[in-house]
This record gives sequence, structure tokens and C-alpha cells, in this order.
Amino acid sequence: MSSTLNQVTLIGNVGNVEVRDVNGKKYAKVSVATSEGGGMKDGQPVPEVTMWHTVMCFDGQASTIEKCVAKGDKVGIVGRLRERKYTDNNNIERKEINIIASNVVLMSKKSAQPQPQTQSNNDYPWPI
Repeated sequence: MSSTLNQVTLIGNVGNVEVRDVNGKKYAKVSVATSEGGGMKDGQPVPEVTMWHTVMCFDGQASTIEKCVAKGDKVGIVGRLRERKYTDNNNIERKEINIIASNVVLMSKKSAQPQPQTQSNNDYPWPI
């Protein structure tokens, strides 16, 4: 029997925060940017490359995100990858890969306010 693991750990900066209420359940969709590169390699400049990740949070975690997280904040995310297939407005089948957060930690705020941690939420009420 083989073992598998679907786990993602990110530390990045928040871009956009979108919180919605669906049938009395809250969910948050947070874009998080991570960067790599930059600096010099073999005397040549290496450009910095930024990658954007979509992180989904649910219920109490989404409520905390709504109250405490804003654009520019640094967050730590632990979660798992989830693929979602959908058909766009032009009737083209698409897929996206999101991160379903099990733990979100506010590492620093863009402003100098206190730094609360968000709740951990391993279960979410509906599939993505």
C-alpha cells in the first residue's frame, strides 16, 4: 500500500480578499503572492518571479479573514490542493487549482496593528 500526501505550505503577501455568504455559510477567497529569484547568479541579474495562489477558507476561518486580513498583509498558509472544473461564459471547459486552507496565520500587518491568528478549520461544508 502506498502513502500519499496532499499538503501545501506558503508564506506570502495578500493581494485580494473576497468574502461571501452562501446559504448562511461564509467562505473567503484570498489571493496570495509568493516570489522567488531576484538578485545575482554567476554575475548576471536574475529577475524576481511572482506566482499568485488562490486560497479558500470556510466558516469561522472566513469570518476571521474578513475581520483581520487585508491587502499587503503577510500570511502563512497550510492546506491542500483541490482542482475545480467549470465551464466559462464562452462555453469553454476550464480548470483551476485552489488551496483549501486548514490553517492561516497572520504573520505581519501592513499597518502597525496587533497580529491575531485565524482559526484552524480542517473541515469545510461543501466541495469546491
